[in-house]
Amino acid sequence: MKPSVFLSYARADGETRAEQLRKRLKPESDIEIKQDRLILEGGVGWWRQITGAIDSVEFLILLITPAGRHL
Repeated sequence: MKPSVFLSYARADGETRAEQLRKRLKPESDIEIKQDRLILEGGVGWWRQITGAIDSVEFLILLITPAGRHL
């Protein structure tokens, strides 16, 4: 089973960095990366989906940005 991570960030100023990190990690590793834009399904409670995704992974990557510090 390959390791899995959830990539968390503030959309206001972290989305570009999150995408860059995901693209950099993916080809260099055998890691399953979960990110909100990739896993969220429309019409379903987003909070339940996010917490379910976090509960299903082994690791959590937090991108700390100025906007993220104020959440």
